[in-house]
Amino acid sequence: MTDIIDYTKSRNRKDDIKPPKVISINPNFEEYVPQWTTQDKIVPQEQKWFWFGLIPNETVTICAGSGGIGKSVVLLNIISNTTTGNEFDCCGTKVTLPKGSVILMSAEGKDSIAVTPKLIAMGADLSKVHTIICSEGVVSKKRRLLQLDTDLRIIEDKIIELSETDSPIRLMIIDPITYFTGKVKDHIQREVCDFIHELNHLAEKYSFALIFNKHRRKQSGNQTLASLADEVGGTAAWVNTPRQAIGFVKHPLDNNKFLMASIKSNVNPEENKSYCYSINPVSIIHNGISIKTIKVTWASSMEEINLGDASNKEIFAKTKSEQCDELIYTYLKENGDTSMIKIIELCDLRGVDRRLRQRVVAKMKANQEIEDAPGNLKPHIRLKKGFCE
Repeated sequence: MTDIIDYTKSRNRKDDIKPPKVISINPNFEEYVPQWTTQDKIVPQEQKWFWFGLIPNETVTICAGSGGIGKSVVLLNIISNTTTGNEFDCCGTKVTLPKGSVILMSAEGKDSIAVTPKLIAMGADLSKVHTIICSEGVVSKKRRLLQLDTDLRIIEDKIIELSETDSPIRLMIIDPITYFTGKVKDHIQREVCDFIHELNHLAEKYSFALIFNKHRRKQSGNQTLASLADEVGGTAAWVNTPRQAIGFVKHPLDNNKFLMASIKSNVNPEENKSYCYSINPVSIIHNGISIKTIKVTWASSMEEINLGDASNKEIFAKTKSEQCDELIYTYLKENGDTSMIKIIELCDLRGVDRRLRQRVVAKMKANQEIEDAPGNLKPHIRLKKGFCE
């Protein structure tokens, strides 16, 4: 026992005593107080629209699609029409967007090459497009992109400044959003959700539309609207939290066209229709110099197809086959016996590839829709008697 007491005393010498650990308080820590209300204190409202049926106002819209299909160019077209307030024809509908200023946060490349020429080509009022180039260190002079998780006040200061002019902010576009999220982890649902809610609050407070641009992951072959939404990179909160999500895909029957539509079925009033556009080369003249760039051209009408079907390879392989079948059937019905050379020329003219044509002709023969027409030097086909009656 003595030995134990002596040992304890020896361990309690002044120079051996270690101070207790103190849990430091993080100076950046902030306590959050729940804000409760009751539903009778909430005033019912209809959805406000920036672009009716497509882009809601006072909230976040996310645009998603693979690279190389013109998402950024479409967004620049929307910017251009916002700065002028001019009516434009989009797929058979006259559209007028709220006229005002736009804040553009872009990291798609050098603005003088990737942004400004396109805006000029599409008739934008450049004085109303406000772009923050970067943040610069006061001492180090190092430059970095703005980070919205910590620098949001800088954006709000600009919005307040514009609100005191005759051209307040009507639209803000962040392209791509993942370059400006700071330390927000793209795959953590809670962090993304909180991040979007904070920007939602800003858009509602100052009454403007806010659009994010984001890439999709690698696509699967057979898709639905739900699977299109699932393929937006990062957590599902990128699609679930915003009021609207707009998808972009290639046109399944025309490689020079693209489709755009809502991928949230509770928002899209035209669930089985899509906006159609093409990206066309143009030249602008600036300070006497010709500069090549591109612009959006909207189709004359909507496409009767939703994006899920448009992305489904099996559906459109079948559709192309059916179209080829109808093409051959109609021609034979109108012209009778026809040489295979003429059928080949007809299919080539309509963009039907050789293998598909051969499969369709073989299938039509097997189904006894058509038959070889005898008495000709070169192969001819005709509709089988009784089939077209």
